[in-house]
Amino acid sequence: DPEAVFRNVKHPEQVHEIMRRAMLDARRRFRYSVQEEM
Repeated sequence: DPEAVFRNVKHPEQVHEIMRRAMLDARRRFRYSVQEEM
């Protein structure tokens, strides 16, 4: 539950960093899965 995570985190910049890392990781995983299918 993402909202529970936001409620637990008291530093907004920390949330931003976590979100950024998650996005990069997801993008990297997506790119690899696309390459495997080609």
